[in-house]
Amino acid sequence: MPRKYKSIQDLVLDLPLGRARLELDLQKPLLQESDRVNIDKSTIRAFHLKKFNPDAKIGPLRLYANIVKEILDREFGRFSEIDSLADYNEFLIEQATRVSDGMNKYAGSTDFVGFGRASKIFNLTCKALLRESKITKVQREKLIRFAHVPFDSYTLQGICLLETPVKIPLGASMGWNSLNDTKVYLQLQQWLRDVCSEFGFVPLHYEAAVFGASAG
Repeated sequence: MPRKYKSIQDLVLDLPLGRARLELDLQKPLLQESDRVNIDKSTIRAFHLKKFNPDAKIGPLRLYANIVKEILDREFGRFSEIDSLADYNEFLIEQATRVSDGMNKYAGSTDFVGFGRASKIFNLTCKALLRESKITKVQREKLIRFAHVPFDSYTLQGICLLETPVKIPLGASMGWNSLNDTKVYLQLQQWLRDVCSEFGFVPLHYEAAVFGASAG
């Protein structure tokens, strides 16, 4: 069950655990190109492609992998050289929108993958890219600071009892409709960033912490 923090203080107490977990994760090398996708079966099961395109020749994971490959073939250099939070935000919004558009085009429906769900899976890919050997130590340190939290049932419900800028429903997940509004998405990302940075942490430390606390 997702951990629901009852106060900022409770959340902050878990952030050192999150930092340690993230450091361990980033030590794992990317052994093959498919590692960039970074999506597990429990996540991809929520993408019901056949419901929208019964004649689909590939599954949602392969569809996403194909779209991401096209994006990274063009944009990996830009990603690795991002030098500000504003540029990272712009990059993420732009590429997650491409993911949504590409998956919806194949499905034949704009209802298949909204921005919220697309941002979740693309943020997982961006997190995997932090382990790319082509990224320098200096670049990695910057990107870790700028990275967004993949919003899903764990990361959203972890803060649903707190005073966030937009009220998060108790059962919220990556399909929460409000996340399809990029303004709401960025508001929540910035709120998490402010909470974490006040205590010397970054949003990815929160993601790792809430998963660790939920598993424990």
